[in-house]
Order: sequence, then structure tokens, then C-alpha cells
Amino acid sequence: MSSNIVSNFTKLNDILLEDRTFFKKHQFETISFRNDDKFLAELADKIESSAENTKLPEMYQDGYFSPLGKNLRGLVETLTARVERAGTYDVSNYVLLTQLVNAALQSSTKNDAYRAVRSLQGFVDDLYKSFTELLRTKVGRKSLDHKIPPLVSFVDYIPLEISNLPPMPGTLELEQLRDLVGELGDDFAAGVVCLPPGYKDRPLLWGIMGHEVMGHYVLTADREDKWLTNLEEAIYQMIKREYPNDVDDQLAALWQFWAEEAASDVCSVLSFGPCAAIGAVSFYTALMPLSNWSKDSKLKAVYQGEENTHPINVLIPALMCGAIDGLDKLSKKSQYISELLDIGTACTEATTVERIEIVDFGLGARVWDPFRKQPPVNLERFMSLKVLQDSAFKVGRFIVTEKFTKLGCPLGSLLSWEDKDQDTANAVARLLPTDLSLTNLDKLGKWEKRHLIAGGLITVMREPALYHSVNEALKRFLSKLN
Repeated sequence: MSSNIVSNFTKLNDILLEDRTFFKKHQFETISFRNDDKFLAELADKIESSAENTKLPEMYQDGYFSPLGKNLRGLVETLTARVERAGTYDVSNYVLLTQLVNAALQSSTKNDAYRAVRSLQGFVDDLYKSFTELLRTKVGRKSLDHKIPPLVSFVDYIPLEISNLPPMPGTLELEQLRDLVGELGDDFAAGVVCLPPGYKDRPLLWGIMGHEVMGHYVLTADREDKWLTNLEEAIYQMIKREYPNDVDDQLAALWQFWAEEAASDVCSVLSFGPCAAIGAVSFYTALMPLSNWSKDSKLKAVYQGEENTHPINVLIPALMCGAIDGLDKLSKKSQYISELLDIGTACTEATTVERIEIVDFGLGARVWDPFRKQPPVNLERFMSLKVLQDSAFKVGRFIVTEKFTKLGCPLGSLLSWEDKDQDTANAVARLLPTDLSLTNLDKLGKWEKRHLIAGGLITVMREPALYHSVNEALKRFLSKLN
């Protein structure tokens, strides 16, 4: 085992787990939405004022501020009605409403969140524009549903009567918005990515945008989710071919159900390289328990149920290893895969390692197709963990290398991490410990913001004690760029 890499990951994980300010309450304003005229009029005035005081490009006036202001009452009524359905609160819809409004309010130069939002928005703009440019040059595709980059917003704890847990990172896609609110969503040209407050001061963790923006937002960038549907069906058919005798169609149905989240994880590797895979593991072993959404800091072989579209988290290392293996222009893949598997083993719940042969899905478990158009598939109680991990690796590689009909090319040819990207990130990692101001960055040659994040992560994986100083250095530097 690569004891050094595992030891350093553990130290870094411990630093994250000790960061009690990450999910601290009241870092941003919490809105208690109401359907009364006074509240809606005041909120509309705030949105109009934000539109007048934003430095966002003009396209967001027609593509975001205008439809939000015009349809505010209907959006609040529709989404709060969903929240309060059947006498219970739907937390996700309240978060979606909050991120819709916060994206407008926090973009104002007069808002307390503006400086943090401006820096992150510039980062997201660069990521998404790099995708649309490659799509135009390699595929010739110009018309997209997601015509412009998503806005970003920070969402604090939502009102206590709805939930006492912080919202986690999430993306509101336009097709999703229209499904929720109908024609009220027709005029929006941009979706929204929301993050919990702690991300504002920790750019080392902005690799999450590889999952949210380059994953969810890119995969649903066309109208009616045709790319995503094509990807889900292709994964289903691939697993059926590879495992024709394995529990009938259950394994294929599981991976079809998990496809969007799995592909979004893979897109983070395509955007930030192998270090994104380590970040994905730390999301489950540090940020989830820190938020209290999870009770422990180990990867577990536990099925989260038919409402949770994320793969079982013990499969994440294998999924990411498959993605890395699919990077045909990246050398030293075997080294990165070996290190990630060592980290995954060290982070796996002990009882899971001892019972490596099976995953207990529980009695009555079932899985739906992603759009719930077909009856659910009932799952056998037990499945082989080895088969699940093996299939996770194949799915990760398949998503990178397969040419998807609707997209017109493999994802790995639009979003890519090559030797030149890894070399740049490594050069940043060599520079940071002695030049936190990044004074000599331009001497490295051509670089992108994603290389800075990857280089920062490589730095702290080598020297975990530098975590806070590297975060602060990247925060200052990225702020100057916008």
C-alpha cells in the first residue's frame, strides 16, 4: 500500500472534519418565503435592484432577471405548494426556490455575498465556455438549451421548521425547472448551481464544479435531456452485454438509475484530473459527516434507496478509476489508479471489508428507470460487491470513451485531462509552497483556472499542513482575476 498517500489523505480528511465553520449558520441571509402581497412586492423590488446593480453580462437580464421578476409570484406559489404538499415539507423544492432567488440577489454589487459570488462565477464561466467552444469546433453544435453558463449562489441553512440540515451542492437545470413550474420556466436561459456557505472561502474544494457544472449542467445542456437519455440507455445496454447472467436485468437497471450522478462524477475527472477522484472520496468521508447528512466518515456498502440516485459510495473509487483508465492521453494512469484504490480501501468501513462478498440491499428494495416511465425493477436482497465494483470501473471507463449518438462524440473528447494538463497542475504544485502569491505563475506557460485548483489539491496531498494557506492564496489570486 502507498502508505504516504493514504497517510496524507487521512491527515487532510481530519483537517476538513475539524472545520466547524464550514456549515456554520447565518453566513448568508435565509429567506422565509410567503405568498402574501407585501413579501412578494418587497422581494420583487430587491430582485429589480439587483438587476440594476449587477455586473453580469447583458444576456442575463433577458435570460434570468426578467423571467424571474415577471414570474416571481407564480414561482413562489408553485414551489412552496410543492414544499408543503401533504402536510410535509419538500426540502429540495425549498432549496431550489432559494437558489433561484439568491442567484439574482447575490449578484448585486451591494450584496454582502458579491465578492465570493463574483470569483466563483468567473470560475464557472470559464469552465462552461470551454465546453461550448469545444462542442462548436469538434461537433459543430451551436444551439443549446443551456445557452449561457449557470449562475451561482450560496444557500445557508433553510428555515428550521423545514430542515435543520444544510443544503448540499446542487444544480437546477432548465429542463428540471420546466418540469417543476411549467411555462413559468420557459424564458430562462440559464440554470443555477448552489453551494453551502463553506465553499466561498475554500477554492480548493471548487472541483465540485466539475461534477455540478461539467457534469449535471453539461449533460442536460440540450433540450429535453436527449444526451442524458442516450447515455443512460447506452450504459444499460453495455451492462446487459457485460453481465448477461447477473441477476437478470437488475445490475443494468441500477446503473441506468445511477447514470447521471455517475457520469457527473466522471466529468469531474475529465475536468480536473485524478485529483478530482480523491476529492470525490473526501466529499463522502469529510463533508457529508461534517454536514450531519451522514453519521460517519467511512465509505459504506449501503443502498440509499429508490429516491437517491447516487451510486453506493463504496463504489466511487472503482468508478473514478475506470474514468482515469479511459483518459487515453494521460500517462502514469496505473499509478493514479493504484493510489486511489489504496485510499478507497483505507476509507472503507471495516465491516464492509470483512464482508467483501456481498451488499445487502434490504428486503423489498427496488429501482426505477430515471424518468419513472416504466415499472420499478425489484432487487434481490444480496449482490456481489466484487461484481458491483467491477461494473463501476467499466461504467466509468465507458462514459469517457464511448461515442454517444446524440452527442456526436465521446465525452472524453469534449472534456479532457491530458499529460499537458497534469504537467501544468504539477508545476503549480511545485510553485505554491514557496510562492503563495503565485507571482511566478506566468513563467509556467499557458494555464487555466482548473489547473490552479488541481495544482492546489496536489500540493495539500503532499503537504496537508498547507491546506489553510493554499486555500487563502488561491482565494486571493482568483479574486484578482475577476
